[in-house]
Amino acid sequence: PLRYGWQVALGALLTIGLLYPILGTRGRWMNRFNAEDTPLTLDGMDYMPHAIHGENGGWFSLGDDYRLIRWLQEHVEGTPVIMEGHAFPSEYKWNARVSIYTGLPTVLGWRFHQVQQHSLPLLDQVIVTRENNIAAFYGLTGRDGIEAAWRLIDAYDIEYVVVGVLERVYYGDILIDPEMGLPTAGHSPALAKFEDMVEMGLLARVYEEPGCLALDVEECPVESVYINTIYRVVPGAARQAVDRVAK
Repeated sequence: PLRYGWQVALGALLTIGLLYPILGTRGRWMNRFNAEDTPLTLDGMDYMPHAIHGENGGWFSLGDDYRLIRWLQEHVEGTPVIMEGHAFPSEYKWNARVSIYTGLPTVLGWRFHQVQQHSLPLLDQVIVTRENNIAAFYGLTGRDGIEAAWRLIDAYDIEYVVVGVLERVYYGDILIDPEMGLPTAGHSPALAKFEDMVEMGLLARVYEEPGCLALDVEECPVESVYINTIYRVVPGAARQAVDRVAK
C-alpha cells in the first residue's frame, strides 16, 4: 500500500508537471501576444507584426521593428557594430532588440547577463559607462551632441545607427497633441541631430519607412506618422568628424 501510494502521488506530480508546458504556454501566449492574429509557427519573429508593446508610457506596434530588422538581416553582411536605444534599468525591456534578432554586435545588450556571468575587474563601471554613453549618444543636442556621437562612433567602431519607434519613445520624441489627443513625433532635437549629420556628410540614410503611432486605425493621421530610419556611417568620415565639428 505504501508503494502504491507513492506511485499515485508521483504520477499526480508528473501529470501536473507535464500539463504546465501546455497550459503555461497558452497563458503566456494570451497575455503577451495578439493570439487571434499571430499564426502557429516556429519562426520566433512571426509574433512581431501583430504585437502591441508598451514602454516608457507609450504603446506602439512591433511591426515597424519587424520590417527594420528584416531589412538588416537581408542587406547587411559581416558583423558591423550597431547603435540602438537603451532603457535604464535595462532588464525585461525591448532593449537590444535589433542585436538580438540579427546577431549583430551592439554597444550594450542585456546588462545583468554581463554582471552575473563575468567577473572581470571593474566590470560594473564599464557597463555603467556604456549605459551613459548610449544616453549621451541619443540624448545630447547641438554641437555637443554631434561631437559626442562621433567620438562614440570612433570609440566603438559603430557602422549603423538605428532611430526607430523605440528610440523615439525612450528619448522624448513622442508627445500627445492636447487638441487631437493623438501621439505625434518629431519633438526631440537630440534625435534631429542625426539629420544634421546627414547634411554634414557624416551619415547616410540607408533605410527609411514610415510608421504610425496611432493604433487600431485604418488610415494613419498625418500627425501620427513618423519615419523609421537606419543611418550608416559614411566610410572615412568618422575619424575626421570631431575635428570638423570642432571647427
